[in-house]
Amino acid sequence: MSELRLYLLGIGILILLAIYFFGRKRHADSSHDVFANHQPDESSDPLTPTRRVPSMTNPGLFTGARSAPEEERLEPSLTEWDDPTEETEALPEPVELTDRVSEDELIGDPDLRVGEPLPELAGDTGAGATVPELASETGAGTPEAEPETPPPSETEPENIPEEPLAPIVVMYVVAKPDKPIPGAQALKAFHVHKLRFGPMDIFHRKVGSGSDAKIQFSIASMLKPGTLVPNEMSTRDLQGLSLFLKTDAVENPRQAYDDMLHVAQQLAYTLDAEVKDNTLLELTHEKIAAQRKMLDRLHA
Repeated sequence: MSELRLYLLGIGILILLAIYFFGRKRHADSSHDVFANHQPDESSDPLTPTRRVPSMTNPGLFTGARSAPEEERLEPSLTEWDDPTEETEALPEPVELTDRVSEDELIGDPDLRVGEPLPELAGDTGAGATVPELASETGAGTPEAEPETPPPSETEPENIPEEPLAPIVVMYVVAKPDKPIPGAQALKAFHVHKLRFGPMDIFHRKVGSGSDAKIQFSIASMLKPGTLVPNEMSTRDLQGLSLFLKTDAVENPRQAYDDMLHVAQQLAYTLDAEVKDNTLLELTHEKIAAQRKMLDRLHA
């Protein structure tokens, strides 16, 4: 047993010595290798090991090189399947930019010819930019402006429609407030102005004699029923008298109007009353002139 122990002990000593000398030799060789500090990353893929970039803090490794930061970065390394002698794909050479293109660059644009300048980009307002001409004012795409209608001239008379002539012209002789017209005095004034009692139980002014006499205008009571019976007038008072002229029943409407106006003014004076128009307003000279103008046009 003791021999076996000594034998095993000797083998162990030889193994330790071999490990010691082999370790010193490897340490001496790695001191001259710039990649000696590389330690494989256990977390990485064993088929694609990575190498650590040597620290650049030692200025003796590379002459004139600047010192790099202390931190180390990982870079991919060549695997056993990578061929370091295989040529890598060369980077494309820089192309000089010009304003012209070659035939090889005319792919997809058959209308472009060699030697022609490149088309300008839209919105280019540089020195060489061409500005499209505006369409003509009377072009196809521009609607023609409608001519403005000139305003009517201020000097041109406006065509104001005149009021149609009423077939009957009316005026009133109205009693003053609190002064009614005595019927007896009104009957006497009718005889003075040759007003005769006749149809519709009212008085009329006639032209001519006998059966050929024609009514020029008529006079009635201003209040309904409008009758003026002579036997009743002597016992009653009147609030007013209504004089009316039928323009289509006389030969000369203007002459008949003037005759009626004259009788109305005389009755108003005799009976202490007032002459009013058809709206019971004062019959002014302007209204009289307007009525005469309409009657003249009717007789023309």
